[in-house]
Amino acid sequence: MPRQKGDRNSTILRLLRRGGSPSVIANQFNVSPGRVTQIVAANDALDRLRAVLEKKYGVRPNIRQLADQTPIEVLILCDADMHGWAVRVKSLRRVTTIKTIGNVRRMTDEELLRIPGVGMRMLAELRSFCPSSLGAKKG
Repeated sequence: MPRQKGDRNSTILRLLRRGGSPSVIANQFNVSPGRVTQIVAANDALDRLRAVLEKKYGVRPNIRQLADQTPIEVLILCDADMHGWAVRVKSLRRVTTIKTIGNVRRMTDEELLRIPGVGMRMLAELRSFCPSSLGAKKG
């Protein structure tokens, strides 16, 4: 279901950008015009955050070279192969004490998997951009 909702939201945004009427689009997707407004607002906030991060870190920063103090949100700039990646990354700050990429680097895979919404696929994406620093300390 989440994939379908994401596809729906993307289609709603695309139709609005092409000049579609919010009320007509709402009827088309059996949602309220207020829900259409919420979808647009959430997308706009994410676009603003992305723009701020791109200005500071570049469009596709090399996460491995960034300092541990870099905010976790920088991961939304990564080209993850996962639907809803940006929203999932933002939720890490909300549901955990993860604030920086250093926090992710210092967590074990088991700790990350205990976080609501982090499964094996999310873990694999996180580790592809932000490998654990624990192994380097043991060597």
